[in-house]
Amino acid sequence: MSRKIKEDAIIFSGHGSDGEGFHFSNGDVFSGQEEIKIHAKNHGKIVIFSSCLIGKNKALSEALKDSFNAEALFAYQHLMQDKYCFLNESILLTSIEHQLERGKSFTGNTFIDFMTNTDFLKNMNEKGVKSHPMKMY
Repeated sequence: MSRKIKEDAIIFSGHGSDGEGFHFSNGDVFSGQEEIKIHAKNHGKIVIFSSCLIGKNKALSEALKDSFNAEALFAYQHLMQDKYCFLNESILLTSIEHQLERGKSFTGNTFIDFMTNTDFLKNMNEKGVKSHPMKMY
């Protein structure tokens, strides 16, 4: 994260837990409490944690958002199969891109529209789910 990333969104794909944080493949865990050096030009980006359960823990999600100085952070609050993460995120990134092309930011109201439009997907991943799997912080 010490160099500028040109894209508007940064995606972390891996494993997560609501209590511990984001698990890297080497076994390290990022909980949002670690000091991270983020290039100033990466501040204000959209961060997506494509991993299970991180969005279930509000304090953890907000700590991660603050660590990255992110405009918004998106995370899943349920266990998710990879194929449904990819589907949700493709639609989310398309929604974000449409807003940016119009010179607008992606707001909480825009996220509500995204959730409404993708609500039918919530039970494809797991039966009996009552809430949308993704949260915005």
